[in-house]
Amino acid sequence: MSTRTDGRPANQLRNTKITADYLMTAEGSVLIEAGNTRVLCAATVED
Repeated sequence: MSTRTDGRPANQLRNTKITADYLMTAEGSVLIEAGNTRVLCAATVED
């Protein structure tokens, strides 16, 4: 099986970290990190 430049096998995912309530200014937020990729999602609820 081939390997990637970081040494992982081709079928192995990067470690993933999920941080809930990442932002204090949003009613709901999460930061998801996988390798050098970061995704921030925030939500505010209005009536």
